[in-house]
Amino acid sequence: MALQRLKQVCQQPLPLKIPSTGHRILQTDASNEFWGAILIEEENGKKHFCGHASGRFKDSEKHYHAVYKEILAIKYGIKKFEFHLIGHHFTILMDNTSFPKIMDLKNKGVPEPQLLRLKDWFSKYQFTVKHIKGRRQLNP
Repeated sequence: MALQRLKQVCQQPLPLKIPSTGHRILQTDASNEFWGAILIEEENGKKHFCGHASGRFKDSEKHYHAVYKEILAIKYGIKKFEFHLIGHHFTILMDNTSFPKIMDLKNKGVPEPQLLRLKDWFSKYQFTVKHIKGRRQLNP
């Protein structure tokens, strides 16, 4: 009985909302081969789905370290929802704590060119990064 109900729920399309005045949240995750992102709007204490995106990493990206894949998931998610994010302060939810530290290049020697390019790319957006544990990567 429960399995049948789960199948029915999974076959229903998610109701999506066009973001308006609420706070935008981009939640991302990455695996060895794939990335995913969802855009959520929080308004009056309620969270609403606004969109979802996913993709496969390029062959050249599949050998990247997991931290870089998480960063790419953020980049691809922002690119997908750029129209709704640019000009707004938004929150990024991710299960990796390294992203803010990597983007803060002050305490390091000479950073890798790839990190410099990523830092430059992210600089046009205003966001706060919040860590959520991997098993808490649940959607509203």
